[in-house]
Amino acid sequence: MADYENFRNLVAGSEVLKARWNAVADAAIESAAREGIVVNREDLMQLDSIRLNVISGEEAGTPWRDEAEQKLPAFAQKAQSRRFMNALNSANEAEAEKARADIMARSPQERMRLAREGGEAFSGPVTTKKDLSPEERAKVIAKLDAAGISGAERIKRAREAGLE
Repeated sequence: MADYENFRNLVAGSEVLKARWNAVADAAIESAAREGIVVNREDLMQLDSIRLNVISGEEAGTPWRDEAEQKLPAFAQKAQSRRFMNALNSANEAEAEKARADIMARSPQERMRLAREGGEAFSGPVTTKKDLSPEERAKVIAKLDAAGISGAERIKRAREAGLE
């Protein structure tokens, strides 16, 4: 990471710039958080567009996000995941098939990361193999808790009992 000591000194020496820096950094952090991206002030300091916005007082707008995708790994991963999920859901069958082949070549952890970062969510209702009443579900859970078995075995038995 480059040293931004000049920028820090400039901001520290001016109440106006300090107020701008706080406002711009807070807005960028909040905007990133809405997308599930964790970014801090040190990360933002790497972005020329953010520093320019603070010094000039002009609105940064979209350019800081484009620069963040190029310079900050969290933004780059989120953009990659978004592009990948768009390709998977594409109306262009060739593009969607290529994306499906690409995902099958990846590890399960990478697939989960792409889905998480792409913002995909389970869209259907959660169903069980058996329709259990809340009382029946509670009895099965209590029985599994009292069984004193390993976590993997508990999960297996819960699935067999119709809990998912």
